[in-house]
Amino acid sequence: MIGTSLQAINNPVKEVFYRLDIDNLAGISGGTNIQVDNILTLTNGLINTGSNEVYTTSTAVTSISGYGLSRYINGKLRRQIAISGNYDFPVGSTSNYELANLNIASQVGMANIIVDFDAPSPGAAPNPALCFVNGSPIVNKLDAGSWSIVPNTVPTAMNLSLTLRERGHTNSVAPASRYGIIRRDDASSDWLGAPFGTHSNGTQSEAGGTATAVRTGITTTTFWGDFAIGFGNAPLPVEWLSFDAKPISSNVLLQWRTASENGNDYFNVERSRDGSSFETIGQVPGNGSTSSISSYTFTDYNPNKGILYYRLRQVDFDGQFDFSPIVPVRIGDDVSITQLFPNPIHDQAWLMLYANESSEVVLEIMNTEGQIILSKAISLQEGNNSVSLQLGLLPEGVYFLRYGVDVIKLVKY
Repeated sequence: MIGTSLQAINNPVKEVFYRLDIDNLAGISGGTNIQVDNILTLTNGLINTGSNEVYTTSTAVTSISGYGLSRYINGKLRRQIAISGNYDFPVGSTSNYELANLNIASQVGMANIIVDFDAPSPGAAPNPALCFVNGSPIVNKLDAGSWSIVPNTVPTAMNLSLTLRERGHTNSVAPASRYGIIRRDDASSDWLGAPFGTHSNGTQSEAGGTATAVRTGITTTTFWGDFAIGFGNAPLPVEWLSFDAKPISSNVLLQWRTASENGNDYFNVERSRDGSSFETIGQVPGNGSTSSISSYTFTDYNPNKGILYYRLRQVDFDGQFDFSPIVPVRIGDDVSITQLFPNPIHDQAWLMLYANESSEVVLEIMNTEGQIILSKAISLQEGNNSVSLQLGLLPEGVYFLRYGVDVIKLVKY
């Protein structure tokens, strides 16, 4: 379609093209759904979909070409996808091009994905008490808008990366390592920075008015919804991969891993009885600046009995510091797991525990990489106890339930 004034596509049901070329600086008005079965070429101008959509039915990653700053979809774009492929979604608003990319290493179950950009983003800003990226609170997000990314059906398995490129925002921050992708289920939900994929400070950037944020290794099949580029008050000097506390006999073994470090001088190991007042019990040297994964351990040889809480205070060479997540552990327990039912689990399970005396205990659920994704403190009475586990929000897969040194494999379906 070539022209110099606004052109309309208004078939009452939908308009189907084998090949569609757009070369009109004034743009195209989509008064109906537009389907392209081979190649959509965007040479000049926008396709304005309104409440309708553009749907490319070819799974080829090259089924859309020519897109850029003045040639994209202002509205909803649905793409048919294969089991793998690097798919661009050239969407945006009336005034700005907002490119999203899904690089799919593998997936099972999805046939197509629809992407839209909302300008401005509806709903509330991120709550720094709830929204974290690698343990650092997210205080706001770029103000151009947010993306909606939704598949036709939730996959049963997947591994992909998400890249967002935002333009038109008025609240850039520096350095760009403060940026990170955040998500929510919908406009009425809270923004969250985890748990989905891996964030690396080095892949966040801003140049020429475009802020770029990347999240790799996403395997959480329910991660779909709204996405935005959030930012914290400062770049993370350390990117936390994991932090764990394990009772070993009468001691506590602390283990942690970092994805990268920037001017990391040392870690102070801190312990608490109540989870709020901490004391320093040791120090571990950091690795300075590195982009490689680093592993650390520390053993607390003098823990008190009962529930203890640990955290790490990471300190830079310039004195700036950051805290790790807090992890709980129980020492000196007389509690044993007797039964978990049902297993496999769909929404709810019951855990049967026997306690020699009334006590407070901590249950942890870990994924197959050993990361703690759920921690629950419960009160037990002397004798037999039944504990309800609500697991409906967990993605399907294999998990491990841990109490002290006892570990039970559970399957979520």
